[in-house]
Amino acid sequence: IEVLSFGDFVRLYTLYDREYGNHNKGLIQCLYAVRCLRNAAAHNNCLLNSLRLPYTRKIHSSYSISRAVSQIPNGPKTTSREKKLANPVIHDFVAMLYVYKKIVSSPRTAEHFTKELHDLFDIRMKRHSNYFESNECISSAYHFMKTVINDWFPSGQDYESIFVVEKSIDIPIGIEVSY
Repeated sequence: IEVLSFGDFVRLYTLYDREYGNHNKGLIQCLYAVRCLRNAAAHNNCLLNSLRLPYTRKIHSSYSISRAVSQIPNGPKTTSREKKLANPVIHDFVAMLYVYKKIVSSPRTAEHFTKELHDLFDIRMKRHSNYFESNECISSAYHFMKTVINDWFPSGQDYESIFVVEKSIDIPIGIEVSY
């Protein structure tokens, strides 16, 4: 039974943050992007079709996401980064990764997620890569997202040490995410 929709949860968290500190504006903007991606996936929208112009909706990239992506060593240059993050599907996917990285505090959960993410991008998506290799739109989106994933969620990483040092956000309403 769904007690609270994801959109209602985001609105509740926004209200709570506004009432008790207003510390997570960047995260809240990202939660709205995650909501859009979740809704698209839940309603079986074809996200590959949305990679090409004209985009289904006009967005302004979150400063938090743009800044985080800009800090990736040897990552995409400014023009390329802005162009990719102007795409709603890519922006929302990167926002989901950003939110996950900021909220999840369990090393075991992060390790499991990282393995699943790398299995998706390194094995499953490459299984029939010949179908898409001549499609520059899909190929460049894949390489952009793979760059973000490899930096934010490196495989074989010691997540115990990362989550002790990098825990940078306090979710005051007692959300615990685990498997």
